[in-house]
Amino acid sequence: AWAMEQAEDSKRKFASTDVFVPFNAQPKYLDKTKIENSNNQNNSVAELCARNYDNAEYDERKGLVVFQRYCHMYREGEMEDLASKIEGTKIIESGYESGNHFILLEVL
Repeated sequence: AWAMEQAEDSKRKFASTDVFVPFNAQPKYLDKTKIENSNNQNNSVAELCARNYDNAEYDERKGLVVFQRYCHMYREGEMEDLASKIEGTKIIESGYESGNHFILLEVL
């Protein structure tokens, strides 16, 4: 899970624990029925998808459709606190790596 705490040289900086982050979608993974009835032959598939999906944008430089997705940024210790409340499990390992917190649980 993404960590609120990021390295100083990280390109990711978060103002709060609940944020929207860009998600770059390749057009081949999107529902083509949204663009089948389009009569504009001069636009790329990505441009047409971006026009036909709510809250999507077209990134011309990358040729991708960009959505904003919700993410919760976990603070140090938050995942362990949540996991400790799950009955029938125990925390085997937890830590921080490459801007992410992780946790390994064992089902008892």
